[in-house]
Amino acid sequence: MSKSRSGSNSQAQSSIGSGSSESTAGSASSNSPSSSSETSSSRRDSGVSTRSPSIASARSVLVPTKRPRPRVRPPSPPADIYEELETVFNWNPQNLDIAEKRVDNSPGRGTRDLCFYAKHIAPHLTLKRVVHVRDLHKKMAHALDEKMAALREQGVSLTSPDSEEGVYTRKGRREYSIRAGRYEMRNEIDVAQFYYRSTACYCLPIASTLAFHPDIWSSILRWSDEPHDGCYPIVDGTFEVMPLRDGLTRKGPDGEPEATIWDYVDDVNFKHLREIGRRYPRLATWQIMKVSVGVDAVLPRLMSMVHKGTFRWRRCRGDPCLPPKQTSESKFVLSKDSPEIVSLITSPLDSSPQPLPPLSDNPSSTPDESSTRNSTEILDDAFRRGGSSFDKFKELDDAHQMYIRNALEASQNRAAARERGPAESESGTLALTEDKLLMKTWTQSIRDNSTLIILHTGNLEFICVRHRESQTLYISDILHLPCMKDPMYGRTVLGVYLTALDDAIRRNTLDSAADKENVRPSTPPAVSTSDDGHESDGSAKKKARRNPPRRARPVGGSRNVKSATSGKSPEKPPPSEEWLIAQVTSPSRSVLLMHLQYDIYHTVNPGIFRRGARINTAPGLTSPSTTPPLTRFPTNERLILVLTSELGGGAVGIVHGGILTVESSRKKSSSLKVAAKLSFTPRQQKALLHEISVYKHMAAQGVEGVPIILGDWHDSEEDGPSCLLMTYAGLSLRDRRAKITPDQRHLPRRFARREPHG
Repeated sequence: MSKSRSGSNSQAQSSIGSGSSESTAGSASSNSPSSSSETSSSRRDSGVSTRSPSIASARSVLVPTKRPRPRVRPPSPPADIYEELETVFNWNPQNLDIAEKRVDNSPGRGTRDLCFYAKHIAPHLTLKRVVHVRDLHKKMAHALDEKMAALREQGVSLTSPDSEEGVYTRKGRREYSIRAGRYEMRNEIDVAQFYYRSTACYCLPIASTLAFHPDIWSSILRWSDEPHDGCYPIVDGTFEVMPLRDGLTRKGPDGEPEATIWDYVDDVNFKHLREIGRRYPRLATWQIMKVSVGVDAVLPRLMSMVHKGTFRWRRCRGDPCLPPKQTSESKFVLSKDSPEIVSLITSPLDSSPQPLPPLSDNPSSTPDESSTRNSTEILDDAFRRGGSSFDKFKELDDAHQMYIRNALEASQNRAAARERGPAESESGTLALTEDKLLMKTWTQSIRDNSTLIILHTGNLEFICVRHRESQTLYISDILHLPCMKDPMYGRTVLGVYLTALDDAIRRNTLDSAADKENVRPSTPPAVSTSDDGHESDGSAKKKARRNPPRRARPVGGSRNVKSATSGKSPEKPPPSEEWLIAQVTSPSRSVLLMHLQYDIYHTVNPGIFRRGARINTAPGLTSPSTTPPLTRFPTNERLILVLTSELGGGAVGIVHGGILTVESSRKKSSSLKVAAKLSFTPRQQKALLHEISVYKHMAAQGVEGVPIILGDWHDSEEDGPSCLLMTYAGLSLRDRRAKITPDQRHLPRRFARREPHG
């Protein structure tokens, strides 16, 4: 999506400075007191807050001075632009088809399974309830109507769409640009590109202009895709404020700074946007999925699951095994919830706000839905509130039956390939289900610190609102975008943009007040990436010197035996590293209990891993076990692994740093610093098995300087990852490359070029 990023940046910084010559020509008149007062009075507040002259943007640490605002061409009559805007508001995207010849549906072939990590999220961060909100998209669209009415009441005249300044695009050009693209989607990257060129490209400048700078059509907002970081067929999209440095460093041909969009933003909103850019890098989160996710009925099943109240947050099955001092509650503090967003969710369109539903341990379904209604009726009602119907959805997807046949044939081919052996298992993605989609979506929103979440497949869409305090996700009706009515999609998506902006500004006010009380809810706590015996942070070492820890009693020591000479208990040396490695590699240690304790992760139930890496089979090919799994194990049969950091990713998955604890029958324990590689998809697990064989071959040949393999493991759950444990070898050569001088880097090459004497 580099093309999307470049497109959004170029539009946001389009030729605003083209009017600089006109501004210079009229500088004589603008310097007069009367002209200055007229210019000052004509500048009106267009954002959520009111203009306050006492706040000067010149105090910004990012912008030493704010250039005077250039003059703007006289606007055209408001009726012209308002009529033109209605063509954007009353617009729906075209129906997207599935390409008959599709490439692999894993665009980035991501390295991690967020659902596995979600099982280890701190309890106060998990999703407890999923609640359906009728007509939520209409409430979002109402935010646009309120903004337009406020501009009319204030007498704000929007600039003509024919102006050479700005990035507003007329209806004819928009339609031509959208039709020029293709409508056959191969994967989720195609869906993300279509969303940008048909929706975000034209709607973001409108939302930005209405909210912050009605004097000129431009954008301080941008939408772009994020690097694919998951093993599911999903692209993460983001809606964010453009960094200030992108708009305040432009210079003209003569070297003088030119006017940019930031010169048209009033001081109060300028301050808000500057803080929002630092505090909330992402205002909303998009989960872009391929069109076939809707055809495969994942989103319709999600709607049914919400109504039935069957969602449960999944955790690993192991019993807690760490001592209480290591299982204290995570200190990650959430951001504040805006009261206005809660009012938007809970209030009907035509009455006063209602309180939030009572919090319960079980997810709640919509209270007025009868339990006797089947899923088809519920889906049909949800579609009709969005202007469509369940039958119309099936009719408009012309490629539905063809896709089902192709998918069945491909599934049979994959099953035949698995029968030939594990080497044919080349899948780079994981099966996406409705519960995994919710877990991944919620986890990503925690990382983004966003309130609004959009589940988008090109033809279908859910608008979701995350409420942090009650750990609830509010979900809209299922929107069939080509068929939306009253409101249509253009009005709805602009309402989403404006709601996200308003929520960010209000949350920024709450979090700024918390900052003054030395509470930083939006900033994750600093997490140590090493154990107590291997401090890697300077401040941690200083703290240790101020408060030295009490020496732990060594393994094998006796409390009652004292030395005859000193009267103190004799100290037995700690176990050697060779003894620890022998214990870790012993076949008697058959179980590995894995914990995560860093960032937002704080394990309650550890993952249970058995010896031997494997390549996962497709879900449903293995019969589930009828006996309940073991969750508690003796200390002399288990190893405890606590992952405390993330070192990086690669072809085999994610590499973590951690502490491996070996327990003895005397309730003593010894620790070893290790590196753990987790592989999730069959393709990664196949690469991991090859890597294990390479390490074993080098060890057999006596190669020195390579990490020691401590064992390979697999998750006891059917779709869990495989794990490779190795001794921690420090920083990689790639990370240390910058410290190598050019002479050192080219020294081996010079030796290789020397000709032998003789």
